Amino acid sequence: MNTMITRFTPSERWLHNVVMLTFIALLMTGMGMLAYNIQGDQGPSRQFLVAIHKYISLVFLIAPFLLVVLGNRRIWKENFHLLTSWGRKDIEWLMKKPLASIFSNIELPPDDKFNPGQKSWATLAVSGSLVLAATGIIMWVTGSPILALIVHTLVAVGLAFALSGHIFMAVGNKDTRPSITSIIDGQVDAHWATHHHPLWMERETRRRIREQAGAATTHHYEKAVGYETKKIAIPNAVKPAATKASVESKGATAKPVAVVKPAVAKIAVEPKAVGAKQSTFAKPAADSKPVAMKPNFAVGSVIKIPKNDY
Repeated sequence: MNTMITRFTPSERWLHNVVMLTFIALLMTGMGMLAYNIQGDQGPSRQFLVAIHKYISLVFLIAPFLLVVLGNRRIWKENFHLLTSWGRKDIEWLMKKPLASIFSNIELPPDDKFNPGQKSWATLAVSGSLVLAATGIIMWVTGSPILALIVHTLVAVGLAFALSGHIFMAVGNKDTRPSITSIIDGQVDAHWATHHHPLWMERETRRRIREQAGAATTHHYEKAVGYETKKIAIPNAVKPAATKASVESKGATAKPVAVVKPAVAKIAVEPKAVGAKQSTFAKPAADSKPVAMKPNFAVGSVIKIPKNDY
């Protein structure tokens, strides 16, 4: 069974398919209006096509903007960088591609996520769409001036020819045909991606390894430090006593609690210094007897206390 890998995210697929479907609909209605204009027919059929063309154009303009704003911004930033970055290898690819389609012994430079042909089409489609949008708005607002109409028509026809080439490369070309379903489910065969887009596949593999390593590190760390919630037993000696307010809130009569002070023994330190007086650290209790201790340190010496003792 072939290993599948995600090439296009849902945001990319939605943007591609919405733009593709609306552009084809606009192209068909626009060609219909052009045919009526050539015949000099301004009847109801043309007016109907004009209305449909305008409504679809709103979707063509607004939907991509919303998809970019609400979609995966990380992937938009990455794709923008890939589609607008051109180098010597891209020019070499464009020069060798026609010959490579005929002669099998010609090797092309390795491709990233998008090959130079796809980058050229993306640049042409975006710039042409902006011109169509600008001239279309001018015609809509001012009532179809002749210059805007000519530019709008010529750009639309040019994009129609470019789109036919893009469709042929996606459907008719046997090398890129396996990826046609990626605009629907986003998945491509990993072996095919390694062969046709090795740079992207290498970068994607490294990214997945880093994500898996990070997830495994987090899991082992949480397991090592005992991230699971545990109940800690609090000794009775350190539990807070019930206050008067808490007792009254339960409706019970608070009983006075007798506080027993511990007996403090008298500790007499016999210093080594001759003639020194006996020092008392605490007042002796009634039933306690003096306890004499001989220290093993000299007066003025430094006493080191272990860390576990405080």
